[in-house]
Amino acid sequence: MATSSSSSQPAPAQRKNITIIGGGIIGCTTAYYLTRHPLYDRALHRITLLEASSSSSAGGRIKDSIQDAATLAYPDSAQQQQQQQQRQQEFNPAHDGIAGGASGKAGGLLARWAFPDNIVPLSFRLHEELAREHGGQRRWGYRRCWASQVECRARLPGPLADSSAGGAGRTAEGRSENADGNTKGLHKDHKKSAAALKRLGVPEDLDWLDTATGDGGLEAYENMGTPDNTAQVHPELFTRSMAALAEERGVRIVTGARVTSINSSPPATASPGVDAHGNTTGQGSVQSVTYISHSKSGNGTSSSAEQGEEQVTLPSTDVIVAAGPWTSRVLPAGPPVSASRAHSVVIKPARPVSAYALFTAITLPPGFPEPATGDTTSKKSRTALKRPTTVEPEIYARPDGTAYACGPTDTDVALPLLSSDVAVDEARCDDIVAQVAAISDELDPTGRGSRPMPEAAQVLAKQACYLPQGGPWIGRVPGQPRGVVVAAGHTCWGIQNAPATGLLVSEVVMEGEARSARLGGCDPARAM
Repeated sequence: MATSSSSSQPAPAQRKNITIIGGGIIGCTTAYYLTRHPLYDRALHRITLLEASSSSSAGGRIKDSIQDAATLAYPDSAQQQQQQQQRQQEFNPAHDGIAGGASGKAGGLLARWAFPDNIVPLSFRLHEELAREHGGQRRWGYRRCWASQVECRARLPGPLADSSAGGAGRTAEGRSENADGNTKGLHKDHKKSAAALKRLGVPEDLDWLDTATGDGGLEAYENMGTPDNTAQVHPELFTRSMAALAEERGVRIVTGARVTSINSSPPATASPGVDAHGNTTGQGSVQSVTYISHSKSGNGTSSSAEQGEEQVTLPSTDVIVAAGPWTSRVLPAGPPVSASRAHSVVIKPARPVSAYALFTAITLPPGFPEPATGDTTSKKSRTALKRPTTVEPEIYARPDGTAYACGPTDTDVALPLLSSDVAVDEARCDDIVAQVAAISDELDPTGRGSRPMPEAAQVLAKQACYLPQGGPWIGRVPGQPRGVVVAAGHTCWGIQNAPATGLLVSEVVMEGEARSARLGGCDPARAM
């Protein structure tokens, strides 16, 4: 079991009804580690995970955006088909809604150099243990990788480049043709590219960025992380795997269950306080959780709500709020958790690309389409840049043969009611595609790059989600009823820090305190 040993023996187990609010990576790893805790007893402990959404296809996510890493090793089509069928079997339709938000649309980068440093080393180690124990390399694409910062100069895309170059374009054979009629076949450019990469200190296998030429390319390179301290997973596959592994040990997963209230008993005393374990006294104890369900349930008590809905009250002794950017709506008096929107794309490259996570600074030249800002839904045309502008998309090559790229966050559109209500601003996704294609022929879906490719890249998904900001917060919440624990606000490092968070929350719930790491600045008491 992927866990951490405690220095002292925990007290005997007590009967508990544990409710986890949120089906993202934090909620799912918490469910996993609760079922692996030494005190966990299926006869004594009922664990229910509630996820408000019942669809994972919203926000732009489609199943075609998830390729099976195992198929890359099998050129035989029959073996590929067998692997794909196995992957489909692992996608439990009853879990649709799990990883429907940022946990399914993140980059999936893991790093020992992430933050906060009080939980990062533990979580990075737990990721490796989980992958080793459950076949994570095949099941959710766990692998070690490189991380780098690069500075690039973009070339003008497609037709804009042709007109700017005074007629330069593509020959019938697919080679790039300059204005003077000379062609640049791959065999002619290769030595120049290799020499340019060597001058910049770029590793030889990072060969899918354009090298600096007259019309753009890689200009500066700096290493950030190595396979010793950097890794990656496919976030949706990892999240859904954690949910499935928790379910195997007795966790009940309910999707389409939007929590409306956490209910508690009256306070036993008039004067609130905090005991030795950080539990609030004088505030009463958790009694139940009420949620609106889109399907009938045989657990809890129910009453009529809107047509097609049902109000359910679920008895609970412990409630873990892991609702990501929706945490402040579920727990208004809890630690501050805000939301910012992020767009991303998934691209099938024109040819396989090596295992790098790239933090880019790309200079867009005059004439390049101006990046979208504000609400672009009513804008039908895009203006061209009049002066150079720098953008910073991140690019992650994935072991499933795809590349993930994300752009900047924004707060232009308010957080919707559910993750399944997230709308995609396609203009922002188009920006990301154009920007990364302008520095990599392998990522160019137009097929009009500086070097010929076997085929053009394909955009598999344009998607959006909301990131939780403000934390991470892990632990009991002062001023809340006894039994309320929060695990939220993990920013862009939620996938990285989820295992440690899940383990620590399991210790808080089962033993009364975190034992495997100090909470430090993650303690909600620091913000209350």
